[in-house]
Amino acid sequence: MIRIVVSCMDRRLNKYLDEKYNDSNTIFVRNAGCNIESILGTLRSIISNEDVKDIILVPHNDCGAMKYVYGVLKENKPTEKEWHASLIREFEKIPFSSADELDVKNYALQQESAEKYFSKSVKLISTENATVEKSVGTGKHILVIAKAGRSKYGEIADQINANSKGEEKIELSECYFIQANGYDEISPDITIAVRKLGITDIVIYSNGTDEDRQMLEIKKKMKIHYSDQGLNIEIVSNRHRMQHPVKAL
Repeated sequence: MIRIVVSCMDRRLNKYLDEKYNDSNTIFVRNAGCNIESILGTLRSIISNEDVKDIILVPHNDCGAMKYVYGVLKENKPTEKEWHASLIREFEKIPFSSADELDVKNYALQQESAEKYFSKSVKLISTENATVEKSVGTGKHILVIAKAGRSKYGEIADQINANSKGEEKIELSECYFIQANGYDEISPDITIAVRKLGITDIVIYSNGTDEDRQMLEIKKKMKIHYSDQGLNIEIVSNRHRMQHPVKAL
């Protein structure tokens, strides 16, 4: 039996997810804010192709996506059209007075969304609120884009370091992870990583030959969409597939 863990892309969750869900029966899907509405296609595909028992949501405190929502709705900060549709709109009718309160509201909102769409498809839907240390300073950050999968994040980082053409090794604590199976689903999350977090180093991780063409298409679209951002985009292909790959969707 398989479980799906949906979590935020935040780099501070990588070690937590590796330690908490360290078996081969967990498929990870991640985006900004643990947002169910924007990854429905990925979740439906996994459920239709795998024997999924439960869905576990792992949002967290001090969420950058919630700070972004707060800034747009309470401070009238500008937003991208795609982000309004995929994230902002669902918070417009929810009362809140701070970004911290919005973190808590998000826990309930994502649980409600998951139950709305998948309560008849899986046996259990639950929410586990992860606590992370407050983010201090900027430092070096890297965005890793990959498909939903079972691989642990430490393993992915090792595979990237083993196969990357770059001389400098990446650290797991530096990496934001976006995991879903379609560019349209992850485009808003890439936007917040690039335009709001200021990340310019991108690794598009392919877990084998079949994914290489899809990842090349993502790179092409990103170079067009973010041509003004000076992105350094590298595709890293793990030709020797890791164990327990997700079935082709």
